[in-house]
Amino acid sequence: MQVSTMQPELAHPDIDQLAGDAHSAVAQTGWPSSKHEAWKFTPLDKSGFDSLAPASRPADTLSTAQTQSLTFKDGYLVSAGTMDKAISLRQLGRDDVTLLNWLKLLPKDHHLSYLSLGGLGEAVLLEVEASENEIPPLTLHFTGEQASASAHPVVLVQMADGARLTLIEEHVGSNALSAPVLMADVGASASLHVAKYQDQARSTSHLGLSVLKLGEQAKVNGFTLSKGSKLARMESHVEFMADDAELVLSAIYLGASGQHHDITTVVQHEVPNCQSNQVIRGVLNDDAHGVFQGKVRVAPDAQKTDGQQMSRALLLSRDAVADAKPELEIFADDVVCAHGATVGELDETLLFYLKSRGIPKAQAQAMLIKAFLGDALEQIDDDAIASFMNQIIDDWAEQNNDALVMGNS
Repeated sequence: MQVSTMQPELAHPDIDQLAGDAHSAVAQTGWPSSKHEAWKFTPLDKSGFDSLAPASRPADTLSTAQTQSLTFKDGYLVSAGTMDKAISLRQLGRDDVTLLNWLKLLPKDHHLSYLSLGGLGEAVLLEVEASENEIPPLTLHFTGEQASASAHPVVLVQMADGARLTLIEEHVGSNALSAPVLMADVGASASLHVAKYQDQARSTSHLGLSVLKLGEQAKVNGFTLSKGSKLARMESHVEFMADDAELVLSAIYLGASGQHHDITTVVQHEVPNCQSNQVIRGVLNDDAHGVFQGKVRVAPDAQKTDGQQMSRALLLSRDAVADAKPELEIFADDVVCAHGATVGELDETLLFYLKSRGIPKAQAQAMLIKAFLGDALEQIDDDAIASFMNQIIDDWAEQNNDALVMGNS
């Protein structure tokens, strides 16, 4: 990543300084290797990112869409639909102090933050007010065609107290590196539902970062389905800022043919009486590699915390590998926290039972895969989104049935 490529466009001196610091940090430390604890299972030191420059702004002029949606191409906003009256959209120039204040909230000393700061593409701010009417889902569509460049879009979401919003992220395209950032400040009693679907080209690396701040009695439901790219890391940083907030993070990764999928989460309980629940499921075929890293931190004053996380991986091939690193860091004594991780194969007894009932082998295998993923799918609280994700999983299971090599007859 050639951070300096973007620096002449930065007009605000403090943003210019942040970009310069990011460039210096990467130049000094390099990309993380397996010796870096946070990147142990997903090293980037041989990624070749140093040779990439941020994508140039596409020639497309900003157009309008009929649906409530935003489309980003190569990291830049190229289309915007008509927004509900409760939502306002603002493009943030690189001289905007609002953008500066948000960028300061990125995780410190972190390579995904360096990616965003050093290669900053388009930054937009969505401000959501409370509404008595139901707001239709807002779709964020990310694509790209500059196959030798990196894309760095930034979406900022400011939710007022009592606001409600459903965001659907769709990541496709063929940029060499896709490094989107979503940051949300969820106000008191507000509710945010984010569903993220990643199906980029096998030539793409996807390094996505989400940063969420939860206010009093706020509710966030986040679901991720990672299916594409040769290397994908979906990383979420969540901080509870006030009492009685609730978080659900669920994710599914589907890997085959040498793909690498990494789900990493950092959940910080800084205040009392908050709940977090993480449900991670992965299915791996061929020589795919799956990773879950989940850290839950409970601060000394965060009494009555309920923090749960569970990761399960299903291996369809003896060449597939799944790694898990659940972690609890607890400094309070009146809490209910637990974590766990399992890795297994298709249950041959169940498979035999289904076949004995006249169900063809391929259909039986697909049924067991769907049942295995059920816990994560059940966390989706939008029927239309759940139906869409179910269809993707059905298609993937059908495509991978012929390659199952666990010896089932």
